[in-house]
Amino acid sequence: LVTTTYTLTKITPCDTTNASKTVVVNGTFLNIFPNPTQNSISFNYGIGSNSSAKIKLFDYTGRLIYQEIILNESGNSSINLGLADGIYILCLESGNKILKTEKLTIIK
Repeated sequence: LVTTTYTLTKITPCDTTNASKTVVVNGTFLNIFPNPTQNSISFNYGIGSNSSAKIKLFDYTGRLIYQEIILNESGNSSINLGLADGIYILCLESGNKILKTEKLTIIK
C-alpha cells in the first residue's frame, strides 16, 4: 500500500506571490514583469545553450499574438502589447521543444 499526500493551494487570478521567483533548469529560465500588467511587459530569459530560440505569446485560445526570435544565450526584452483584458501564455521554445512557459494577466 502506497500513501500519497497532496497539498492544494487556492490561487487567485491576480496572485503574484511567485512573480519574482526564478527557477533555473539546465540554464533555462523565463521571467515576465510586471504581472499582472495593463499594457507592456518586460521579460528576461536564458536558454542554457548557444542555439537560437523563440519567444511566443499566445492568447488563451492558442492563437499566436507575438513572436520574437532570440539569438543570445540570455537577455532582456520589452513588448508594448495593446491587448485586451485576459490571460495570455508566454512561451520560450527552441526547435520544436518548449523550454519554459509563463502565464501573463492583462488588467486595464
